[in-house]
Amino acid sequence: MKKNLIPIYFFYFIVIYGFAQQRVTINHIQSRLITNEGIEFIGELMDVNDDLYAFDSWDNEGVIFIEDKQYSLGNLNFNVTTNKFNSRIKRDQLFLYNTANIDAISINNHLFKKMGDSFYEVLYEDNGDQLLKRYDVKYKAGSVSRLNGSVGKPTVSLEFRYLINSEEEIKMIELTKKSIMNLMNNAQNMNIFESFVESENLSYRKEDDTIRMIAFILKNS
Repeated sequence: MKKNLIPIYFFYFIVIYGFAQQRVTINHIQSRLITNEGIEFIGELMDVNDDLYAFDSWDNEGVIFIEDKQYSLGNLNFNVTTNKFNSRIKRDQLFLYNTANIDAISINNHLFKKMGDSFYEVLYEDNGDQLLKRYDVKYKAGSVSRLNGSVGKPTVSLEFRYLINSEEEIKMIELTKKSIMNLMNNAQNMNIFESFVESENLSYRKEDDTIRMIAFILKNS
């Protein structure tokens, strides 16, 4: 069920002291995105800018999870630059969601959950163990012109970091053979794991395959 985006509400206050009336305005306007069904999401409007997004298109299937309720929206995107979520209201205008009360957001079946103040994609989750993916922006300085010494515009690209979140600890992991093999705690488990990788024809160069490998280790550790 997709929700249509409806106008934003703004507010001002009037305060009366005795016979004098003073009009008071707030210096920050908090907006509400209202759907046809009367559902309200708190946030603020922002102009389209050069922020980097997880998905190339705004034509996405999104679901917002708040407590035991789910709300489906068709134009959600994850702003990697700010680690926030936006909906496109107009061609040149976005709605930035206040995520204080949002538990999780799914976009095109990619589930993002909050850990601390940041959102991570959940690649695997079972019995208190999670494999998480953090989206970051990688900046590369512009090249220097040999003709006049001017510096070109810097470039940005997506960068990913992976974490295992378990009851015991949170640790970074690289999706490489060495890093994954270091999760093994004894030779017997190593042999079982290698048999699993071989029988399933898994590759350390494919993210989906390495996710399956790590999930296998977490289940059997």
